[in-house]
Amino acid sequence: MPDQQVTPNVTIEPLTEMPIPECVQIGHTFVTSDDQEFLQAIQWGIQAHFDCYSTQKQISERTMLEEFLETFEDEQEIDEWQLGFLFGRVVGMLNPELREGKPAGAWLELLSHKCARCYPK
Repeated sequence: MPDQQVTPNVTIEPLTEMPIPECVQIGHTFVTSDDQEFLQAIQWGIQAHFDCYSTQKQISERTMLEEFLETFEDEQEIDEWQLGFLFGRVVGMLNPELREGKPAGAWLELLSHKCARCYPK
């Protein structure tokens, strides 16, 4: 496979307020946080993936690394929001069917429902 950088040509719409659950099931794991900012950042990371890369069928490791490092640009330390946003980008990449879910934008809720069906307690 060729290692070429693909820059999407998209217009990013401003994100609207999205519902944030207190706990999110991802696979067999329940993710909670004392800081809602972390869970909100996951939601925004999923949205960013869908806005910019959902039609992309191939990406090089170099491109992923460069884009992920941009998340941490100009920062001395990684904080909860950055970690959540990066995690959300990966979740969006691994769960493209969430984009078709309703209500649109409720990515964490849709992800939790999907994981509860796939990985019952």
